[in-house]
Amino acid sequence: MCAIQDSSKTNILSKRSARETLTWLDAPTNEWPEEHLADFKSLLTAFQSRYPNAINPERDQRLEKLHKVFRNRFAHFVPRSWSIEIDMLPPLTMAAVDFIEIAMKQDQVMMRTNGNFKRELAANLLTIKDAIRLDYGDSVGQSP
Repeated sequence: MCAIQDSSKTNILSKRSARETLTWLDAPTNEWPEEHLADFKSLLTAFQSRYPNAINPERDQRLEKLHKVFRNRFAHFVPRSWSIEIDMLPPLTMAAVDFIEIAMKQDQVMMRTNGNFKRELAANLLTIKDAIRLDYGDSVGQSP
């Protein structure tokens, strides 16, 4: 979101929420409208439109799978038996970490964050990558 938001910060909201917020900004009333973030796919598409070469197709597929298979099934839990193929999870997790690293290195984000935040984020991402590689091997970190 940091890498794609505009100055009004409404382009990261759902269409309805953005419309209500922009209407409020044109003619403020007593209450700020309730904001609803756009869905993940819309935000990822917006990121890819703005930075077309930042995410390769394989990483995009892994992010989609991580979102659809894992996030949505946890967030919208329907009682059923469920298992995780352990070999599938590390590459999906690494794709998410890589995406965060790519997004946070975009100029729009770099201009808005201070040095301490950048150093902490870099250290935390490195720690996560090292832990995944330690547990699952170096090949997991070799996402193109």
